[in-house]
Amino acid sequence: MGSGVCGGICRETCCRILSAGYLDLAEVKQKDLSRIDKSLEELKETVGSICQACASRSICQECPLGWLLFRGSCYKFSTTAKDWEGARISCAESNSHLAIINSLEEQYFLSNSTNSKDSWIGLSDKDTEGVWQWVDGSPLSFSFWNTGEPNNYMERDEDCVQLRYDKGWNGEWNDSSCKFTFLWICEKRSLCNLGLAG
Repeated sequence: MGSGVCGGICRETCCRILSAGYLDLAEVKQKDLSRIDKSLEELKETVGSICQACASRSICQECPLGWLLFRGSCYKFSTTAKDWEGARISCAESNSHLAIINSLEEQYFLSNSTNSKDSWIGLSDKDTEGVWQWVDGSPLSFSFWNTGEPNNYMERDEDCVQLRYDKGWNGEWNDSSCKFTFLWICEKRSLCNLGLAG
């Protein structure tokens, strides 16, 4: 495939176009199955080659314009503030979810990318007090709480989690009222990590 694969196509849309083509073919009704299967396999091989080139030679970008790539996921950092539910909805509207943090490396990447602005992440105990879950329903396995957190400070109903930066905080997790408004971080799988390449 090499560096000429994308041709005149804008680099940031190359993988997106190929992935969209794959998905469009997958939705075709069951006419001429052998031709469709062959076309799907050819396109899958092409997407795989392009995505390998993306990772190794930066031929095209794996994330949409305005998103940052880190270890197979794309992240978008909002520029406006919303309450936690509004932030969750905004992420869903861009086919993503509030950020789910699974490692110290991911925590450092996110906290270093927020410009020291308080930001919602996808963790809450809204369903059951004291049982922290991510927006995808997965349980909490890694945490970066600040000392004394979570604490429902002053007996407020603090069910949602933010990366906090004021008063000596440096991106540690804080439970906060879901009604407060902060910036937020959306996350979704990169275009080359959609399971199409292999």
